Amino acid sequence: MYIKHEKYWESTDQKIKEIALQNKTARDIYRYVVSTLSYDNKRVNESPIRKGALSALDTPNNSICMEFTDLFIAIARAAGIPAREAVGYAYTTNNRTRPVSLLFDVLHSWPEYYDDLKKVWIPIDPTWAKTTKGVNYFDKLDFNHIVFALHGIFSDYPYPAGFYKDSDKNSQDVSVSLSIVPYKEDTKNLTVTYVFPKIITPGITTKGNIIIENDNSSSKSDIPVAIQSTPFDIAMKGILPYLPPMGNVTIPISIPIKGYLTNSQGVITTVINGNSTSYAFTIKPFIYQFIIPIIFSIGAGIILLIIFLYIRRIWMRKRN
Repeated sequence: MYIKHEKYWESTDQKIKEIALQNKTARDIYRYVVSTLSYDNKRVNESPIRKGALSALDTPNNSICMEFTDLFIAIARAAGIPAREAVGYAYTTNNRTRPVSLLFDVLHSWPEYYDDLKKVWIPIDPTWAKTTKGVNYFDKLDFNHIVFALHGIFSDYPYPAGFYKDSDKNSQDVSVSLSIVPYKEDTKNLTVTYVFPKIITPGITTKGNIIIENDNSSSKSDIPVAIQSTPFDIAMKGILPYLPPMGNVTIPISIPIKGYLTNSQGVITTVINGNSTSYAFTIKPFIYQFIIPIIFSIGAGIILLIIFLYIRRIWMRKRN
């Protein structure tokens, strides 16, 4: 569905197919589009007509965001890479360095390609890569891009806000302003979960995990973490550089319990930003866990057998 030929995305054209043979990855196609097309600032204010990928190749110096987007999508589809168009609002403080105007509204278009390994659509912006003279808009897109409509099954539908105009009307109908909201950091503590046995055997190194989760609505940075255990000490200290909202990190732990006749309690303590949590476990020697229960079971069986034989003997006497 997302690699088929469409109006403005002439992926089956021989010229497009030849370019795709030379540029087989999304990164290669992105670089090709950025190096081939030039942005035409004058054309933005002339109620421009969408040309499509082939016409963009014929007139590469008269391109705006539509041509950068259409050409990438057409080549990507010819290379077998699913691609689609995002149309929406892109915030900018410099309309010349990062142009956004389209059809007299603050609209912008950029392509997205599907990464089959990550199973996700990845947005990129070859237009701004060109107009900013090399800023990398392939590996990481900013939060300035807000989608109004996605074109994938069709190249020109659904219509985004700003496209609903009478033929004789050239005005700005889309108004976007940024609100100023004071930042309030979520102060909830991080959640600590222990994945560790409740009963462990001395003489054997026991392994487990400590999972630290950020249930806050804001990210956390430079988090000091300290982990200790008793009676057999482990001491781990470090800094978690970054933990995003709803993110987690797993810290493996390994506790060597020495001795074979120890029968006691142990505790793992985790301190994060001065907040402490603990996990208690029992240290039971092998003899307590297995040998004594086996001896007890055998002894109980022998007693039951003696009682059974005694009752059977009395019953046989009464019968005789």
